[in-house]
Amino acid sequence: MIPTTLTLGVEEELQLIDPSTFELVSAATHVAALADHALAPRLREEVHQGVIEIVTDVCSDVATIREGLVANRIAVRDLAGRAGLAIAAAGVHPFSDWRAQVFTDTPRMGWVARELGGPAPGLTCFGLHVHVGVPDDDEAVAVINRLRPYLPHLLALSTSSPIWNGRPSGLMSTRAELRRALPRTGIPDAFASYADYRRHVDLLLRTNSIDIERRLWWDVRRSPHYPTIELRISDMPTRIEDTVALVALSQALIAHLLAEHRRGVAYDVVPTSLIEENRRRAMRFGVRCQLADFSLGTEVPFASAMDQLIRLVSDAATELGTRDELEQIRRIVSDGTSAEHQLAVHAASRDPREVVDWLLRETQRDIPHE
Repeated sequence: MIPTTLTLGVEEELQLIDPSTFELVSAATHVAALADHALAPRLREEVHQGVIEIVTDVCSDVATIREGLVANRIAVRDLAGRAGLAIAAAGVHPFSDWRAQVFTDTPRMGWVARELGGPAPGLTCFGLHVHVGVPDDDEAVAVINRLRPYLPHLLALSTSSPIWNGRPSGLMSTRAELRRALPRTGIPDAFASYADYRRHVDLLLRTNSIDIERRLWWDVRRSPHYPTIELRISDMPTRIEDTVALVALSQALIAHLLAEHRRGVAYDVVPTSLIEENRRRAMRFGVRCQLADFSLGTEVPFASAMDQLIRLVSDAATELGTRDELEQIRRIVSDGTSAEHQLAVHAASRDPREVVDWLLRETQRDIPHE
C-alpha cells in the first residue's frame, strides 16, 4: 500500500527576459511587487534578480501538480508581461554575462554574497526542486541513502543548460558544473540515521560554517522547512510535461524505496565518489551518456538504465496512478532533452539569441495562450 503521505510540491526557477534583446533582466523584486494577494505568497526571492521562483501548493497527486504548474506559468508569464518582460525555463541563460546580474539586497542573500566574496557564476543558475512528503525523519534519511545512486538519472533527464557565454560549453548541464564551485553542493554522504544527520548539521552551525540549515545546497536533502525529501539536482526543464514526468518518476521512486526500507530489504551504500562519476557522465552527455554499473563493473547505455528503473518503480507508479506520466520518461530519452534541442537551434543559426527565442516559445508550449 502506497502511503498517502507522499504529497508533492514543486519549485520552478524561471528566467526574466527582455523580449526585444533576449537578455536576462534583473527585475525580480519589481515584478514580484506587481503580484496580487493571491499570487504573492507563491513567489520566492532568490540570490539574484534575474530569477523569479514560484511554488505550487502541497498536492496529493501528479495530476494536481500538473494543474498547479500550468497555473503558475500562466501567472508568472502575465505578471512579467505587465513589466514588459517574458519568461524562459532553462538551467542557465545562453549568453547574458553572469557578472552583470544584480544581487537581491536582503540580509539573507547578503550572507551568501559575503560567504562567496561576491557574485559567482554558480548562483546565476536555474533549477527545479521537487518535494515528496516523507514525514518521519529517520525514514526520510533512510530513503535518501537509497536514492543517492539514482540522482544522476534525474540530472540527465532534465539537462537544459548546454550553452553559456554565447557558445556551447561542451556539457549538457553547464548548471551542474557551475554549482559545483559553490559550497555544500553535489551528492551528499549517506547518514546512519536522522540523529547522525543532525549531528552533522549542528556541527556546521556551531563552527559557523553555515548560519542556517538551508545553506546545505546538496542535490538531495531533508527539507529544512517541510516534512519532505527535496530533490534539487535537476536543471530547470523547459517544458511543463518534462517536469511532470520527472515529478512522477521522483514520487514513484521514493515510494518504491520507502517500501523497501520498511520491509528491511538490504542494499549497498554506494560511495559518494562513485555516484559523482555518474553525475559527471549525466552532466556531460545527458540522456546519451553511458552510466557505470559499479556493482557489475560495466557500462550501461542510459536508455537501458532508464528501462530498468521504470520497471523497478512500475508497481509503485501503478498504485499512484502515474503510469502514463512515467511513460513520458521514454519520450524524453528518445526525443532528447531541452539541451539537445537548444544545441540543434544553435548549430543551425550560430546565434544564441535564436536559442533564447526558442526557449521563450517552448516555455509556453504546454500552457494555453490568451
